[in-house]
Amino acid sequence: MLNTIENADLARVWASDPAVLISALLGSHLRKITDPERAELRELALRLVLQSPAGMPASFAELIEATATHRLAERWGGTHDPRAVWTGVRGADRLITNVVDADVLPGLLAELTNLFYDWAVTGRTAL
Repeated sequence: MLNTIENADLARVWASDPAVLISALLGSHLRKITDPERAELRELALRLVLQSPAGMPASFAELIEATATHRLAERWGGTHDPRAVWTGVRGADRLITNVVDADVLPGLLAELTNLFYDWAVTGRTAL
């Protein structure tokens, strides 16, 4: 379980089980959203980014890249082009469209960026 992560242990974050990381991020650090629908979409976006068939991002740089709409679609085996036929994981196109249309990816990226910045600056954080 991820309880405390020190600066030297950030590599462990990327090697951890995505479900454990998601649970820790949702449970403690990511700001609470009062709108339940928006909170569900933010959680969906986090799961789409961290639990794609391409695997969990292996670094913060990959995480940033994975939140770009076209990269997120690629991680699920397709392309984010409404004119193209979806060739990726069945149904993932609709999930990706939901989080893109709700505009939750930029907020999620901002929250994760601030969290990782805190880890880098303070050298320690509790999850």
